[in-house]
Amino acid sequence: MTVELCVAACQKSKYKLAGLEYSQECYCDNKIENYGALAGSGCTMTCNGNSSEFCGGSNRLNIYNYTATAVSATSTGAGSAPTGIPTDLPTGWKYQGCWIDQAYGRILSTSEPDNANLTVETCVSTCASSGYSIAGMEYYTQCFCGNSMLNQAALASGDSDCNTSCGGNENEICGGGNRMSIYSNETTLNITPIPKIQMTGLPGNWNYTGCLTYVLFSYYLMMIIDMSTCR
Repeated sequence: MTVELCVAACQKSKYKLAGLEYSQECYCDNKIENYGALAGSGCTMTCNGNSSEFCGGSNRLNIYNYTATAVSATSTGAGSAPTGIPTDLPTGWKYQGCWIDQAYGRILSTSEPDNANLTVETCVSTCASSGYSIAGMEYYTQCFCGNSMLNQAALASGDSDCNTSCGGNENEICGGGNRMSIYSNETTLNITPIPKIQMTGLPGNWNYTGCLTYVLFSYYLMMIIDMSTCR
């Protein structure tokens, strides 16, 4: 990805705006959606195809305008801010807040394939039909399922941190960057701690000696086997 490649692709498809994000992502449109606003900072990632150019950042877009006219950062072409929480969910399922993902790892155990047409309903239905009690939507298209909130999961500072509309319904919220919109049929969510290396309570003379790569570990095993064979 480079600025030139993204701009050319958007122009070829008859779009007026081109946006680059996260070093390698290119977006096109004719208007600013969902109350996008000037960030002032954060577009600090270089393009993976040209390290001398910037290609946005995490949840930040470098915007290029083919028409060369001023673009309002808050209102031009902006749609209605998505706020709706579905009411047609399976019995007992309800919204449980916006949660931080990836602080210490994923907070739900199972990831479904990305779905460009994701909605809250489709994610909840997928998780419920698979026997899970928690469903999480993240970053437009991602659906996660689980029965516990993993890795010391914690609520975000507010529901506004989940600010991306669902790929299949712009009136619904499907999380954000490292933020999950959580729905569950549980009254209280079970939160598990961050996993730790077992250092004590091991049987006999067993002790933890470190993390080895598989190749190195296999090599050591082969040496042990060879030596025992020689005996």
